[in-house]
Amino acid sequence: MEPKLYFKTTCAHCGGNVEAPADGVGLWIRCPHCGEKMQLVEASAKTAQTGTAKKSMAWVWIVVFAVAVVGAGAGFLVFKRSRPVTIPPTSAKVEPAKLAPEPEPDLWKGLKPGLVTIEKSPKSRLVYATGTVRNDTDKQRFGVKVALDILDAGGEKLGTTSDYTQFIDAHKEWTFKASINFPKAVSAKIESITER
Repeated sequence: MEPKLYFKTTCAHCGGNVEAPADGVGLWIRCPHCGEKMQLVEASAKTAQTGTAKKSMAWVWIVVFAVAVVGAGAGFLVFKRSRPVTIPPTSAKVEPAKLAPEPEPDLWKGLKPGLVTIEKSPKSRLVYATGTVRNDTDKQRFGVKVALDILDAGGEKLGTTSDYTQFIDAHKEWTFKASINFPKAVSAKIESITER
């Protein structure tokens, strides 16, 4: 008894592989996978390869499509984030931020000068620069000297003068009176306040 030969074919409806005896070529049977009627046709090697190649190409196109969709989505996100944001103009006037004034430096460690004026003595030719120095600290200050620049009408410095006191009590004010020996003197400004 000769061994029975078999061949493989593919269902035209579902693509399932069907194995059949070689003498059954041309017969009609029901597909064991989908139940549809199919004719047993021996597939040549070329036909089998073509079917496999078609399935492979289908998967290639699916992968290419998926990559294209993902790439387009990523490109859109990058484009959207890289666009400059435009702010529509408003008609409201924007005021610049107001800064708090800088505190004046404490040049003389709690000794605060007041306004300086030029006074002429009513019964003589003597002229004085007068003003105040206030002790804003909680302790008594000793040997306080005020030095002043004497200025002419054009604001040019003519020279200097000074006055001295032995002490200024805490939170008290000293009124100084410094003599001026410059006939063209119009104003004076404090140059320094020192303490021994």
